[in-house]
Parts: sequence; C-alpha cells; structure tokens
Amino acid sequence: MAGFSWSVLLGLMLGVIAALRRGKWLDWTLMSLAVGGISMPAFWLGLLLIQFVAMPFGLFSVSGFSQPSDLILPAITLGSSVAAVMARFTRSAFLEVAQED
Repeated sequence: MAGFSWSVLLGLMLGVIAALRRGKWLDWTLMSLAVGGISMPAFWLGLLLIQFVAMPFGLFSVSGFSQPSDLILPAITLGSSVAAVMARFTRSAFLEVAQED
C-alpha cells in the first residue's frame, strides 16, 4: 500500500509537470527517467538502494521490520515502476486533452 500510494502521487505530479513543459529539457529529463524506471527490474533497484542508501548512511534497516521507517526502501523499490508508467500515461492524457477544442 505504501509503494502504491507514493507512486500514484509522484507519477501524477511528474506527468503533469512534463506535459506543462512539453518539448523542454525538463520534459525530456522526466520522460527519460520514466523510461529508465520502467526498464529497471525491481530486484536491481532494490539492490542499488541497499548498496548506496541503506549501507553507507545506516538510516534504514537492510532486513527485517522493526519500525515504520523500514518500509521506505521497499516502497520505493516496488512503486518506482508504477510511478514511471503513471507519469507516462498522465503526460500523454494531459497533452491529448489539452489539444481538444
């Protein structure tokens, strides 16, 4: 539930921002990140987050669940592909509606 919640909010927000900045560098950057988010397997993103976020800073536990903040990295891992798809769909729908009469 945590992964889905943040991914819907972030996907909608990034899709609208990209549509409003259509053809500019921000649009290209956000849609490139969305393609990367769709393409990257969840297990690989999870390993990268453990290696470069959890281990060096020690903010999150790598295994187990003892407090609610331990859900942050799994939520990011599971929600990233949903956020990327949501951003792409939101951008295309926003641009389609904006071109109507």
